[in-house]
Amino acid sequence: MGHPKSRVFASEMLASVASEASDILFPIAIANMSASAGEIATRLRYIGGDLLEQQLYQLPPDIQSLCLQALQDLLKICKWPVLSTAVSHFHSSESPQELRDVLIRLCEKEQFNNGVQRSITKFCQERADTIKPYQLRFVQLSDKLLKNAQEIGRSANDAGPYLHLRPLGHDVYPDDVYKLLLQGIKSLATCAHQYHNAPALSGFTGDDWHTTMLCLNSGIRSENKRALFNIITATSEMVYWQEMGVTVPIKDIEPNDVQRHQQAKRVPFDPSKPSLMEYGDICKRLENPSYAKLYLDLDEDCQLCERPDPVGLQHIITGCGINLSELLSLTELTVEHKIKLSYTVARAFWQFYNSELMNARWTSEDIVFIPLNKEFSPTEGIPLRAFVPFPFGPRYKKSPQEFCQENQFTHRYPRILYLGIILLEIGLGQALRLEHNPKLSLLAHINTAHAKAKMKLKELDDAEWDGFRWKEYFVEAVRNCFDSTNFKKSPRLRSPRQRGGSEGADNDAKDSAFLERRDSLYQKVVAPLMWLATTGFEDSEEVPLVPIRKKIRRQPTLAKNGDEELQTFWNEIHARPSLMSGSSISTEGFLEDLQIIAGHIARCRRLAKATKPIRVAILDTGCHRGLRFFQNPQRFNRLKGWKDFTSAGSESEIDTFGHGTFMARLLMHVAPIIDVYVVRVAENTEDLETQENSIAKAIEFAALDPDWNVDIISMSFGFPNKPGVKHAVISDAIDKIKKDRNDSVLFLASAGNSWERRVDFPASHQEVIPIYAADATGAFLRSNPARAGKGSEKLGTYGTDIPTSILEEIQEAFPKAALSAGTSLATAIAAGIVAMMLSYIEALPALLQLRGFQEVCAKLYTKRGMENMLHAMSLTTGYRQQFINPVHFWGEKKTDVDVFISICSAVEKMNNET
Repeated sequence: MGHPKSRVFASEMLASVASEASDILFPIAIANMSASAGEIATRLRYIGGDLLEQQLYQLPPDIQSLCLQALQDLLKICKWPVLSTAVSHFHSSESPQELRDVLIRLCEKEQFNNGVQRSITKFCQERADTIKPYQLRFVQLSDKLLKNAQEIGRSANDAGPYLHLRPLGHDVYPDDVYKLLLQGIKSLATCAHQYHNAPALSGFTGDDWHTTMLCLNSGIRSENKRALFNIITATSEMVYWQEMGVTVPIKDIEPNDVQRHQQAKRVPFDPSKPSLMEYGDICKRLENPSYAKLYLDLDEDCQLCERPDPVGLQHIITGCGINLSELLSLTELTVEHKIKLSYTVARAFWQFYNSELMNARWTSEDIVFIPLNKEFSPTEGIPLRAFVPFPFGPRYKKSPQEFCQENQFTHRYPRILYLGIILLEIGLGQALRLEHNPKLSLLAHINTAHAKAKMKLKELDDAEWDGFRWKEYFVEAVRNCFDSTNFKKSPRLRSPRQRGGSEGADNDAKDSAFLERRDSLYQKVVAPLMWLATTGFEDSEEVPLVPIRKKIRRQPTLAKNGDEELQTFWNEIHARPSLMSGSSISTEGFLEDLQIIAGHIARCRRLAKATKPIRVAILDTGCHRGLRFFQNPQRFNRLKGWKDFTSAGSESEIDTFGHGTFMARLLMHVAPIIDVYVVRVAENTEDLETQENSIAKAIEFAALDPDWNVDIISMSFGFPNKPGVKHAVISDAIDKIKKDRNDSVLFLASAGNSWERRVDFPASHQEVIPIYAADATGAFLRSNPARAGKGSEKLGTYGTDIPTSILEEIQEAFPKAALSAGTSLATAIAAGIVAMMLSYIEALPALLQLRGFQEVCAKLYTKRGMENMLHAMSLTTGYRQQFINPVHFWGEKKTDVDVFISICSAVEKMNNET
């Protein structure tokens, strides 16, 4: 069966010629003073625009009919007068593509001058009553498109929107049907041990059930006011699956069209003929296979009756089955397979969304396909028939809650999120492998799954689908699942003390929101998939067999990640008052707490076997290796690179001023495990204003030299940001690095120390993170620039009260060094904080055994990603003032998973800003 990649619709063809036809018709209508022809031209302009804006699946069938008529009318106008009924009949038999091609040829310059213009002129000169039927048809089409556009923009529960995309009548029935089905199947699947001979069943205790699953391609309303569900059940050995069609009575008030249809085709249901299914009967059937499909009728008292005439099986299946994730690795699904399977899953999900059947988890690990019994079938294939377990029995895994109230969730509706992931996996033809890690909370599972799924969505968007023209509708349906805003939030229920007598009102509001969510699910996910599945594909009840193409890929088991060793850090955090409170009281205490955090990060990297060091370049006055701090061999060896761009051009490390040494000392105190590269761009701070070329060269060298290739460039200096002064050479260097390194180098610079000025350059550059200075309480220093720019949040950290021991060490080497407080110190400390966070994320995915999350963590190498991360690590201490405080950030966490959740939230915020 081919897919409709070559099919065209009348609306597409009309959209491609409407604008040009309007441009041709309008001036001729004006010249001949024909108001009716003028309105046709005007309406054509509107029609063309509306057709381009509305998706094909959003257009009702009558609009396609009107579009075809419009193409025929345009052709008649271009060949006016139409004297022959034979010619008219010929036009009506042409396809939309043929009509459009003829119109395009007629509008070519030569054809237009040779008679088409005369024909249109004659049409415009006709009497008004001759033109009016044409005019009315174009008006009708234009009005319908306008109304459809308005309905598309309205919410799911407004009256009337998407009338043509409402659920099919045979898919709709009251919720009582699901309740009765679950009760009946639970009773049917109960195992009577005495009827079994298999040793595997001898250990059953209490209320045990046979493995029982629901076929997703079921739940159809039949003609006799019953809903039909396809069920399979087996013993724990799963050698033989008994297939059953279970019908459930429907009590509802049906629409008139459904009533008329059923009155015409109703088959009377006679409960006297079927035989009652007794306790243990299904066990007997499993022990003595009939290899036939049973039909059972469930009554309102939850009794099951077997009809006398079983039906032969299309396929005889056996074994425990393979889940969807394995199926995707075993087989190569065609476009038709992907679309039809996705529609089946989404339709069933929507149908059962308001039922207890959704208490069973739906993921690609839970949706199952049962292979053929090779004794009965020579074909090596898997029937593309999806099953899910009922919410009881051995295969049952509990589903997450339907709605998450907490604000930290990046997606409030876990079940809808996992539906989107299933559709994404089918579309990609590969599983995301979101293994359940018992160490992670629900919050962690949801946020990490959401982040990974959104990353993978672009891969689906770029995938080739054998030339399939409407893959974008499939992608849109998946994307809609990932966006919580598509589904109305449940109201936050009041506490019992607040409610008074309004508990019923709270429940009504919650139910209303739930129903709106379900309606949105149909219109935004199921409807486009239904259109894809029913447009151009043959409708057949035969279950397709998917051939096996390769062996199942098994994921390797990862080693344990040293839980006890990591727990030492978290125990220390919770025992240390400054870390628990997030307030270190002094800069000295703050730096000591950062040392504890750095030690934990080093352990994480060792356990995760992360070997890539983070590289930081300091652009300053140089570095003096003879400082006592650097005499420690480990620190000494961390000074990896040196380059002097001043006129002195020293080959060895030198600093005659002390500022650069001070910055390197602070950076390495905060980030002891990083590699430091020092670039001398000026001999002292007064020379900076004449060293723009040196600074630009230093930026390019630090980021692009293959032996350096740094991740962070720290600049504890700045130029006054004067109006009209561009600092073009430095700006160009920063922009070049952003482009050549694919936005993977972070720039930090001092905001400045003059309160009356704007932020200094390069901190004011759009690709640089400006750093402000604060004191031990988090209060921003008054010397910070007051003019930060409209709407910007200031990021600052400690820039004063440096421990005396550090100051004395610097003064010992540089007696005349200026060691005043300010944003230079804060920038060096902030660079260390950023470097340690990057060091941590290099280890985190492997540490937590989370596959595929390197992409998420990599976002922190971008300016927006790291800014969002720094904001997450910050406390608001004043108007638009964010005090970067890793001590508070780590202190309020309990595990590395909690830190990872915050990282995912920061990346999610960045993605939402894009």
